[in-house]
Parts: sequence; structure tokens; C-alpha cells
Amino acid sequence: MHVKNICLMILLLFAVLLTRSRVHAADNRLFPVNGGESYVYTVKNSLGKTWTMKTYVSGAVAMPIISKAYNIFDVLEGTSSKFKVVRSTTTAVYNYDGFGKEYVEWKNAPVNTIWTYTTAKGWTVEAKIEAIETITVPAGTFTGCLKTHKRCTNCQGTTEWYEWIKPKFMLVKLVDYSDENPPVTTVLKSFTP
Repeated sequence: MHVKNICLMILLLFAVLLTRSRVHAADNRLFPVNGGESYVYTVKNSLGKTWTMKTYVSGAVAMPIISKAYNIFDVLEGTSSKFKVVRSTTTAVYNYDGFGKEYVEWKNAPVNTIWTYTTAKGWTVEAKIEAIETITVPAGTFTGCLKTHKRCTNCQGTTEWYEWIKPKFMLVKLVDYSDENPPVTTVLKSFTP
């Protein structure tokens, strides 16, 4: 009986160590998301109108043509729905635009880093990391957020916005001056890992 208990304890200890190594395994991606996660945002314009935007990580897909793996995001806002296909590395988040093309949407880089990308709509966007800040939203307080200023350089009118992303997490806040009744502010309300 004593030998059985010792074997059982060794087996239990091995299982705990195996589980802990999986839980604490470092995922060094800028956005280490997995299927099933969800993020709920509250959106408010300058007229005081509010609505909800939900982002679900629907799953993952491999793109054999370009030898890369992407996550699929289902973004629901009001009655509209859109899909985003993105991949994350340690230093950047790439948005897949189709036909083997992708662009860097976010970077984990020093303040004053600037990059440019062109979207599927033909927008040429200039992005600049302006600061590293602590942001408090309904979902909590997030330290070390990268504040990025983005503007469309080939659009008519004012097309600019600010994004705060938390490295190793997700988008925490967005303030858009491009939409009707600006600014339109989007803040993280809750999330389910």
C-alpha cells in the first residue's frame, strides 16, 4: 500500500509540474491570443451615443502559400460584423490583406518609431509611437501601453486616430477623430481569456 501511495504522489507531482510548465511557458508574441478569447469594448461619440463592440478570437488558420499562421478575429459592432486575420510576432502585429499581402498594424518599438503601411482600401497610413502610458479603462488599469498616433496621408479630410495597446495583451483604448461626431472613444470594458 505504501508503494502505491508513493507512485501516486510521484505521478501527481509530475502532472502538476507538467501543468505549471504549460501555464508559465513564455509566449513572446506581441498579442499572444488564442481561440475562444473575447474582448468587449464600449464605444462613445461626442454626442454621447454609446454602443458595444465585441471582438472574438474565432480560431487560427495556416496560410501555406506564405508559410505563416494567423488568428481570426470576428469583430461585431452594432449590426455589422467583419473578420480580421492577423498574426503576431515578438515585435509586431500583422494584418493579412489577402492575396499573400500583409502589413504591420502595431509595433512594439521605442517611442518615436515611425512606419507606414497601405490597407486593402488603399489608405496609406503613417503610424508613430508617441509615448508609453498607463491607461485606466473599465476593464482595469494597464501599465506600459504604447500610445500610437495614426493618420491617413492620402485621405480627404481629417483621418487620424490614437491607439493604446498593451504589449502581451491587446488593444486597450482607441480615440478616433475620423468618424462622424468626433472624437469616437473606444475603451476595453471586459475580456475573457
